[in-house]
This record gives sequence, C-alpha cells and structure tokens, in this order.
Amino acid sequence: MDRTIGTTDAQAINAMAPLQTSVLRHRGTAPPTADHYDWLLERPRQHGDPSDSTRPASPAKLATWRIADAPIAWPSLGQTTLQALPDHRRAWLTRSGPVTQGPGYAVQVDTGVATPQLWTPSRILLVIELRQAGPFCAELSRLRGDRWRAVFTP
Repeated sequence: MDRTIGTTDAQAINAMAPLQTSVLRHRGTAPPTADHYDWLLERPRQHGDPSDSTRPASPAKLATWRIADAPIAWPSLGQTTLQALPDHRRAWLTRSGPVTQGPGYAVQVDTGVATPQLWTPSRILLVIELRQAGPFCAELSRLRGDRWRAVFTP
C-alpha cells in the first residue's frame, strides 16, 4: 500500500516494519463492559535499539484498546473513543477462546498489519491493512488517563 500519513513531527518513524494487529470480539462479559472489541497491536522497537530497525520488536505483550465498534466499520467511522487496557499476551494475535479473567469468550474477527508513521506516548499514526476491513489510516491521541481518541480515514 502506497499510503502515508503526513506529519511534521520530529519523532516520525521512517521505514518502520509493519506490526501485527488483531481485533477480538468479546462476548458474554460481565457489566459494565458488555460485548465489545479489543484491538491488539505490536509495539515498535524503542529508539536506540541496536538490533535490526526494520523488524518489529516482537514484545511479549501487545498494546490493547477497547472499542465498541466492529473493525469493518472503522474506515468510515470517522472519530471514536478508545479505552486503553492492560497489555495482552501475544498468543491473542491468533487465538480465540475463553477469557482468562472473568466470564466471556473472545473470537478473532479481523487481523492484519499496521505500519507506524509516528509512535509517541500520546500520539500514534498508523497505516492499517486488515483482511476484512481493508486499508485505512488511524490517528490515535491520548485524551486523559486511559481514554484515547481515534480518527479513522479511508
């Protein structure tokens, strides 16, 4: 995909390798969470990492956000709010099954890659290609605490 997100930020990440991403649908969870989706995303290598900078870091845990909407809707959604969750295990990139804490079941509903254009603690710019939702761009901005704003564009 020949798409990039324009940025003048000095911390832009150039030629970053695509990162694995997956979306899980959680069903049968206890209130107040109700049914929802978890978006899991590998984290890029840290600045100054002496190893190959063109490959993802393959961390043991994945950045994770809760989102109410199905990923097939994300490219046309415009803007929504996400809730950052504790990091999830890498096994969830390819796993479906009972959740380890509390009631409910998680089913993978989409998977693909996300290429970071920028990754800071408060702002993330991604070019995403999911198998079902297709290609689109996302800008994530931390609002306060665990709340993030996501702006999706086709």
